[in-house]
Amino acid sequence: MQRPPPPKITDGIPAGASRNTPLQLVLMLVIGTALLALFASRSLPTWAEAKGDGTIAMVVDDWAERWADGLERLGLTRPHDVVRRAIRRAELKRWK
Repeated sequence: MQRPPPPKITDGIPAGASRNTPLQLVLMLVIGTALLALFASRSLPTWAEAKGDGTIAMVVDDWAERWADGLERLGLTRPHDVVRRAIRRAELKRWK
């Protein structure tokens, strides 16, 4: 009695899709980090403040403040603000 062949997709990811080179993985990490830094700039200062009072934490905190302020000056935080206001209105409307 022969065993049936294993399914081609065992974890929902096609077999060929998981063959990324280390360079591709690093590129994905860099792009993901840049997108998070851009779209989560409002939360970055709060995150940096929670890291403590060490020398490195103070540098990161200063960098996060400058980054958030710079993006705000460029108007790149407007989409975030619009989405937050819309979600807040929906939450308030739902509970009334």
